[in-house]
Amino acid sequence: MILLVNPRSTKPKNRRFPLSVMAIGASLPSGITWEILDGNLPGLALYDAITARIEAGRRSDDPVKVVAMTVMPGPQLVSAVPLARQIKEHYPEVLIVWGGYFPSLYPTPVLTTRYVDFIVSGQGERTFLELLDVIDGRREPASVPGLGWKKNGEPVLNAERPWLGPDAFPAPPYDKIDVDSYLLPTFFGKRNGVYQASIGCPYSCNFCGVIAAFGSVEKFESPARTEATPFTSTTTTSSSKKRMPRNSVSELDG
Repeated sequence: MILLVNPRSTKPKNRRFPLSVMAIGASLPSGITWEILDGNLPGLALYDAITARIEAGRRSDDPVKVVAMTVMPGPQLVSAVPLARQIKEHYPEVLIVWGGYFPSLYPTPVLTTRYVDFIVSGQGERTFLELLDVIDGRREPASVPGLGWKKNGEPVLNAERPWLGPDAFPAPPYDKIDVDSYLLPTFFGKRNGVYQASIGCPYSCNFCGVIAAFGSVEKFESPARTEATPFTSTTTTSSSKKRMPRNSVSELDG
C-alpha cells in the first residue's frame, strides 16, 4: 500500500483537486494499491488518517510501505515537516518520499533530514514508479533519473529526468477522490473545480518555483485530452494580462 499525501496548504474553503498526487497515482500499475489523503479537506486529521492506515496495514497482507508527500514552499512545507517527522518517529519502517517544488529546488537540505528517505525531483510520474523498483530490490537507486537518495547517510542527487507534456501520462483518476467535495462556488457558478491543461510556463518570473524547476517552457496537452475530461470546461485567465504562471487553467462548472 502506498499513501499519496497532500499536506495542508490552504484553508478548506480554498481547496482544489490534489492534481499532483493524482498524477502519481494514475501512473501506477494496477497491481499496486494506493490511496490519496488530502490535508486540505475539511474535518480531516491528516496524521490520524495516515497512522490509522499504517496500523491497519500491519494487520493485513498489504502493509503501508511508502508515504509519498507533495511539498511546495510556504504553508505546505510548514505542514509537511512535522507530519513527516511524526510518521518517521513512530513508524521508522515506513519510507517517506517527498516530491514537488520544495525538494526539487532544495534537494540537499531535505535529504539531510532524518525523516525523508527519498526525494523525487522534477516531474515525478516515471521517477516514482522506478523508485518502487528500487525499494523492491529490482533496481539500483543510482540508475533512476530524477531521484534523490542517501548513500551511507550522505545525499546523492541523480541526473535530471527530461520532462514531458501531459499527453505522455494517464489522465487524472477522478474516481479515486470525492469529486463533489471539491466543486465549490466561485463567480463562474455554484460548482467549480480547477483543471490544468499544461505543464510549465513560458514566462520568466523570478519569484516563481515553476521557472526554477522547468525553465521558461510550457507544454500543452492535446485538445482531445482536454475535451475528454469528465466536466464541462471553459478556459480562463488570471486577472492580469498574463496567464496563471503554473498552468493554463479551466474552471469546471458541472
